[in-house]
Amino acid sequence: MGVPLQRHIEPRLIQRSFALGTARSAIEALIDLAGEKRHERTSQPLSEDRGAQTRLAQAEAMEAKQMTMDEARRVASNIAKLPDMLKRGE
Repeated sequence: MGVPLQRHIEPRLIQRSFALGTARSAIEALIDLAGEKRHERTSQPLSEDRGAQTRLAQAEAMEAKQMTMDEARRVASNIAKLPDMLKRGE
């Protein structure tokens, strides 16, 4: 019988996963809201505001970068554990 999966996952990766999930939810909520809200000075929908679009793109890029870095850390961590896991027959 193998060791539970949770023992192989770094706690920091779990915390980052929750943070990224929260960030993704906030981005989705902003996208939904942007169609309804209007800029107070121009009455232009936020979905058509270039500044809002730019900030949204930046937020999505930061999220993607963090996800990529977390995935690279996870893979490196699993590779480092592989010799011990093979010795134990996991």
